[in-house]
Amino acid sequence: MFLPIGKKKRTLVSFTATTVADGKISLNNRLKEGWYTIEVSTTDKDGTIIKDIETIELTGQQITNPISFGSIEPSKSKLEPGDKLSYTIRTNLDSIWVIHHVNRVNKDAEKQFVVTTKGNKTFSIETSEADRGGIAFDIAFIKNNRVYTDNATVSIPFSNKELSVSFSTSGIKPYLVVMKMESTH
Repeated sequence: MFLPIGKKKRTLVSFTATTVADGKISLNNRLKEGWYTIEVSTTDKDGTIIKDIETIELTGQQITNPISFGSIEPSKSKLEPGDKLSYTIRTNLDSIWVIHHVNRVNKDAEKQFVVTTKGNKTFSIETSEADRGGIAFDIAFIKNNRVYTDNATVSIPFSNKELSVSFSTSGIKPYLVVMKMESTH
């Protein structure tokens, strides 16, 4: 049984199923984002009723979290120079004034003041060779005398400086291989 939380309890989905080897049960219904109570019951071989109740949150584009929050969420955690990065500031609070920083390697932090309402505000930036080492984001705001902060980091590795080494020999005599590495920087 799937029951929505915070509203009058009513059964949204109820069905009888027999488990199969992989233990999965498919829901043919599409439930909306929100918090639900799942109640599962069965009878064991001795006729004893076994019941379990769990609370879950189904997520999507709509924000359903009842706890006040603000977060910053990048679309990817690892990029290469030249890739486009998008990130989203999310909140379930009404009308907030956010202090937002973008911290890049060897550059001063870019500071923005963003006003957002309940929901999402998405930004996008282009990455370059100068961003190798990563980009960090942080937000801070105050609402109802409470401070909310969050941060996120996107890795832009030095993949152009990876070293690939291979060894090979010819013939049946073993050879001593001596490697010398020098940096050009």
